[in-house]
Amino acid sequence: MKQSIHALIALGLLTACTQNASAGPLDPPSGQYACAQNEIVAVILPDGAATNVQTAPAPFGDLVLDGAGGYSLTGTERSKARYSADLDTGALRFTGVLAVFSNTYEVSNGTAHIFFQSQSFSFGCSRKSAFPGSFKVHTPMPGEAKDSRVAAGPLNGTHKGLIYFTKPDGLYTFNVETGTETFVRETDSFDIAPNGEFVWINRAGEMMTGEASGPVQTVPAYGARVAPKFSRNAERIVYMGETPPNSVDEAMLGATTTANRRPLVIDRNGNVLASFGNQYVEPSWTPDGRIIMAGSKAAGSLAGNAESGIFLSDRALSSVQRIDPGMELPHSPAVSRDGKRVAFASAGRIYVMGLDGSDAKVIAAGASRFVGSLAWSPQSDAVIFRDNEQVMVARLNSDVAPLNAQSGLKVYAKSNLVWTD
Repeated sequence: MKQSIHALIALGLLTACTQNASAGPLDPPSGQYACAQNEIVAVILPDGAATNVQTAPAPFGDLVLDGAGGYSLTGTERSKARYSADLDTGALRFTGVLAVFSNTYEVSNGTAHIFFQSQSFSFGCSRKSAFPGSFKVHTPMPGEAKDSRVAAGPLNGTHKGLIYFTKPDGLYTFNVETGTETFVRETDSFDIAPNGEFVWINRAGEMMTGEASGPVQTVPAYGARVAPKFSRNAERIVYMGETPPNSVDEAMLGATTTANRRPLVIDRNGNVLASFGNQYVEPSWTPDGRIIMAGSKAAGSLAGNAESGIFLSDRALSSVQRIDPGMELPHSPAVSRDGKRVAFASAGRIYVMGLDGSDAKVIAAGASRFVGSLAWSPQSDAVIFRDNEQVMVARLNSDVAPLNAQSGLKVYAKSNLVWTD
């Protein structure tokens, strides 16, 4: 059975509208803001790699601020309501339709952006701004209160390091000890090697490598590039990609579907070192240089005789074998830092088992079936994951709690998670 999930991600679009006078840099410019969303349609068998992204107008239409505390949405009848701007902090508060969203108001490069986000839905609106500087402020939604479980949470004095994740506007770090978030760069898909080097897909679809700041390099990978992952020594990269078509039919198939997409292993010069079948998705590395991935029946006849499961390659990257004990559509595999265990999701639960498939047990159950994006702690004693978009932490003793910021607010992410020292 196929299921679809829709993750709506904010996308700012610059408009050529003429800006009216503004009361100050923290008062958003009046006028019409172009609003849009990215709709990601992913087949959860398992999800991840068979993802199609479609850009579409925001369902409410464009946002219009009248400069006098009123707003309207061009695509929704009876949407007129009020907004207010705190000129000391820049925080925006809305009544009416937009009251149920948290919002992030940001000005950068002469553009004002307002990103709206709920637990399962988000979109972004943008227009020109005369303010020459930059700033960003987040206003939580009503009811986005502090979580009482934070005091007993798995991170309470027991873990350190940085957790990397993405929001609609880019990549952030979460300091486990302080609970503070810091913006890193614009990207939706990334990984970090043990030496601290990044590999990511930029907004132009190019694969890049480099440090958090400083020079970057382009990896000349062919075709579509999704979810790159560094090997432990950062010399090889596995990702969901395509190889050049061998026929016109293959070229047409690749242009209209993801059927040609498969796990590829390349070196830093883009040379293909290994290629796995298109029935496999969500590849990542084990510490000893093997590839672990999920098998998917979602592609149907395009995947040949594919079966669902968790699969592990040999060290030569030439063969694979299924290692899970016959789980129901398992996906999102992640190997612990010590290389002894693999965590994965199945039927809304988080499992941990030995890398040989032994001793599988449940360590967490999600509030929804849409759990995934698993990552281990540096000490290999806890797993973070996304439950829909909320980031949760599960210790191996089944102690589970939401990841909370310093303010006590829950942390939400829209793509993969990485936990570093």
